[in-house]
Amino acid sequence: MRMNDNNQKPQSESTTIAEEMSRKLDWIMKRLAALEDLILEKPEYEGLAAPLRLTRMSLGLYEEPLKIAAQLKTTEHIVEKSEVAPAEIQTNLILKAKEVNVGEDFSLELEIINAGGLPALLTKVENLIPERFKLVKEPEVYRLEGRHLNMKGKRLSPLKTLEVKLILRPLTKGVFPLNPKILYVDETGKQKSHEPEPVTITVKELGISGWIRGKG
Repeated sequence: MRMNDNNQKPQSESTTIAEEMSRKLDWIMKRLAALEDLILEKPEYEGLAAPLRLTRMSLGLYEEPLKIAAQLKTTEHIVEKSEVAPAEIQTNLILKAKEVNVGEDFSLELEIINAGGLPALLTKVENLIPERFKLVKEPEVYRLEGRHLNMKGKRLSPLKTLEVKLILRPLTKGVFPLNPKILYVDETGKQKSHEPEPVTITVKELGISGWIRGKG
């Protein structure tokens, strides 16, 4: 079989050659051992025993390296064929309370997880702030742009979690859905998105008794 241009055998062919050489060497070693036993049984051939033993010992030096080489080639082939899971962003929305009063501050936590095997670059969280809500406290690192949060290309490593906490204040009563969308870039430069399971928050108008007690 001809060698390729860079004088290297393909991966599978190199593995086969190493395994074949190991098998042949093993066969030769067994034959030499049998021949040595035969010579030791015949006094007239006693002088051949020492050179034969030396030959067998010399060949034995190559036996283990060949076996190791074959195993390494097989392992490399398996690793090269294996697929690493791409970046995959998953998100959870965490509300400390699902019912609040108008003007009452509450905490919204966004838990972003990279469940894939490669890093992801977080670019933006869209629709993070619901309409008719005021942002009381924003994250220190990221920049708020209207209702969206600019993540500034934050790198999220595989199997790592990022927590983003906000303090919001509702300005009117009603039932409001919270359904942000996380935009990110995978290892190939392709933009992807993820939407967590939506949650709702109920905002109630504070009654007269609440105002008397000093709430709101």
